[in-house]
Amino acid sequence: MSDVVTTLGAALRAAREAAGLSLEQVSAQTRVRVQLLRDLEQDRVDTCGGAVYARGHVRAAAHAVGVDPAPLVALFDRQSGTAPPEHVDVKPVPLPRAPTRSLHVPLPAPPERRTPRWAQAAIATLAVLVGLFVVGETVGEPATPDREPVAGQASLPIPSSAPVAAAPEPAAMPAPKPRPSGAVLGLRIADGWSWISVRAAGTVVFEDTVRAGWARTFTHPEQVQVRVGNAGAVRVSCAGGMGAPAGAVGAVLTLSCGPGGLARP
Repeated sequence: MSDVVTTLGAALRAAREAAGLSLEQVSAQTRVRVQLLRDLEQDRVDTCGGAVYARGHVRAAAHAVGVDPAPLVALFDRQSGTAPPEHVDVKPVPLPRAPTRSLHVPLPAPPERRTPRWAQAAIATLAVLVGLFVVGETVGEPATPDREPVAGQASLPIPSSAPVAAAPEPAAMPAPKPRPSGAVLGLRIADGWSWISVRAAGTVVFEDTVRAGWARTFTHPEQVQVRVGNAGAVRVSCAGGMGAPAGAVGAVLTLSCGPGGLARP
């Protein structure tokens, strides 16, 4: 980039022409509209919707033409009279990982216990002898008349020899899972790129243009808000989960993550 370049628009135009790219080609790579790129090269940043979005467009255009975006963003801050957001360090929370293999350990079946054949024959013979004895006793006994119950004496029911099965105990209801406290926002770039701005308690905690493979988690006791410039490339999860696309490709979208899940403010 030449030292005579003094404005952001001239620097962006010189970098694009040095890369041999047209505004349409840069727009196809960044998914930023051609008119917004043309306005940036003419030093018109009022059409970008604010300093946060203008910085994102400048970073995206710089990546597309193959130059370092930091000097161009610094030039934008000096030219527009705005200060970059203060960086707040947020401790990342690792995403839960699924087990790579089953923890089930099969146990060997217990050996089958078999009764010896001689024992089976002895049991069968004993059963036959008992049956013959019972039949002989029943046939040989004389019939006796039924006795009348004694006055004042209650008839008692004959107890049954069959055991009474106990009523099954009701199954215990599983305890409800506690709801997660606070906000846990997970962001991941599946493919392509997007600029991302994350706020917590009204403060910008992260703002940059990121590409495929980038992933990060942000936590806050109450709420975390995120605004993305290419919703189709961003996978968003709130309080765990695999994450789903934030929206359509090229769409600018704002989402809020709280204890109740994702919502649009």
